[in-house]
Amino acid sequence: MTKPGFDETWKNMDTLNVQIRVILIAAEFASATWNGEGLRKALEEGVKMSTKLVMTIIAAVLVSSSPGVLASSNEFVAHEWGTFTSISASNGVTVEWTSYRGGAELPQFVYGSKINATGTVRMETPVIYFYSPRELTCKVKVSFPLGQITEYYPMVSQPDMRQARWDEVELLPGRAVNLPLEKAANHYYEARATESVPLRVWKRSVIDEYEKFLFYRGVGTFAMPLSIRVETDKLAVQSATPGIEEVILFEKRDGRTSCLRYDLKSSVGMVNRFLPDCSVASLKSDLEVLLATHGLYPKEAAAMVNTWEDSWFEEGFRLFYVLPRQQTDAILPLEITPKPDKLVRVLVGRMEIMTPETEQEILELLTRLKKVPGNQTAELFGARQRYGRFLPAMVRRILETHPSIWEPPLESALTSLGLPRWEVKLVQASR
Repeated sequence: MTKPGFDETWKNMDTLNVQIRVILIAAEFASATWNGEGLRKALEEGVKMSTKLVMTIIAAVLVSSSPGVLASSNEFVAHEWGTFTSISASNGVTVEWTSYRGGAELPQFVYGSKINATGTVRMETPVIYFYSPRELTCKVKVSFPLGQITEYYPMVSQPDMRQARWDEVELLPGRAVNLPLEKAANHYYEARATESVPLRVWKRSVIDEYEKFLFYRGVGTFAMPLSIRVETDKLAVQSATPGIEEVILFEKRDGRTSCLRYDLKSSVGMVNRFLPDCSVASLKSDLEVLLATHGLYPKEAAAMVNTWEDSWFEEGFRLFYVLPRQQTDAILPLEITPKPDKLVRVLVGRMEIMTPETEQEILELLTRLKKVPGNQTAELFGARQRYGRFLPAMVRRILETHPSIWEPPLESALTSLGLPRWEVKLVQASR
């Protein structure tokens, strides 16, 4: 008599054999040189097997490799990664937010500031890497028609809110250069941990700046391709454009972390509101795999995750996904001359979600603050620690949806929560 589960066990073993085969293929073709040919053959074999799991295994093997996957010796390659960060209320409405800190979280040598810039989406830390076997000079222009460029490095050729343009970017493969470095630690430097060639941006004798990438940031107002609505025990994830195949959900509350990788098989997906427990380490690996499957080199994927580690895995509830390339090109048209042999652009959508619990917590906080003016230090500190840079936007959202909560004693508390007095006055006037 066959034991229950016997057929299923052999089925699982067959799947395991396929996975092992793919790993061996990837290792056989790629371990010695980790060039493009090994990756190509491994991916071709994965496509033949037609399983997303197999492709994920290949990406995991690549991400875990130490040398990294390099461009072919004869190719001029450009890779870009960055983040579009937005805030969503529990009903799916996108929340407008204003930056009050300027560029205080960046090294002082970075140009520009986003202080008081308002929008629905923050374009955070796009960096463009270059790989070339020979020295060459290229021209780079990135446009942002629905937003404004707020920060950049090296210096652009002509400051312009709608675009960042570098007319002379000199690529210096094999050169040892001195990169700008300040004493204080900064997540900006994590992006340098790749094998991209150093570059120099110069303008006669006025500017002579070195870096391993072109860096820029901005703030805009436009619709993101994904929205989410929080229901009692479900999350309704809706895609407005094809091409988003997978999302990653993450929540951290009171020291507990939970996450879920979800295949978005249609334009609307219903997900259990309560996510399974997971570790931050496993989530980091999942994100690196996701980035690698979209074309980033392993060290680039790791550099992106390390750059945003403190922000992506902080307290709160959020969703991650990779924008379809066509949408990235529409939002941020990029021109590089001469044209690279290969151009990869991986922009991650990071959506901060105001759950009903979050909205209720902030509503109760504001109610307490207006009742006990002058005795708010602990409450204010706890709120800032819990919600970080998203707190002012979340507070304003609650004030807009609950106008009756406003009372004059609340004004000083609002400024302590991160809203400047001029915006407090706007909130008061809009009642």
